[in-house]
Amino acid sequence: MDETLITAVSSFPVLFDASLHIYRDNVKKCDAWKKVAEIVGASEEECRKKWKNLRDQYRRERNRERERSKSGSGGAVQKPWRYSQIMSFLNPFLDSRLTSTNLSLPSSSQSSEGSQMSLFEKRLIKAVETASNAGQSSSDEVQLFLLSLLPSLKRLPLAKRAEAKLRIHQIMFEMEFSE
Repeated sequence: MDETLITAVSSFPVLFDASLHIYRDNVKKCDAWKKVAEIVGASEEECRKKWKNLRDQYRRERNRERERSKSGSGGAVQKPWRYSQIMSFLNPFLDSRLTSTNLSLPSSSQSSEGSQMSLFEKRLIKAVETASNAGQSSSDEVQLFLLSLLPSLKRLPLAKRAEAKLRIHQIMFEMEFSE
């Protein structure tokens, strides 16, 4: 049943390819699961549950393999999981996502997330760095205020973050240029 299920799911990218526009279409997903269940000869619920277990197991096996290859220890060669080859079609969809943290402020010279930051965030960081390099005390209330906004801003979903930045710009414009 496992190999049949894996092969059936691989025929329906809507079930695993999050980059597709229809990936979020639950009706299409439901239809795909019905067809998979028909092919496998099991209930839809059973297929979904079994697929989740297989996918999670594959992800764990891939992570273990990466760890073994990173460690550099020439320990015992371990036989690959029996479905590793057939499930390799998932590789492009299981790669780790970029993550960010609000624990430290990246310097402008070394930022692996530089391309992920918006122009506003880059300018805000540069302004804070410039202010601190200009000899201002680290207890400057403006600098501390701007730094206090960064973690909250980064936690916001993309749409809310854009709205917050727009509002901050509007307030600053009004305060600077109103009479």
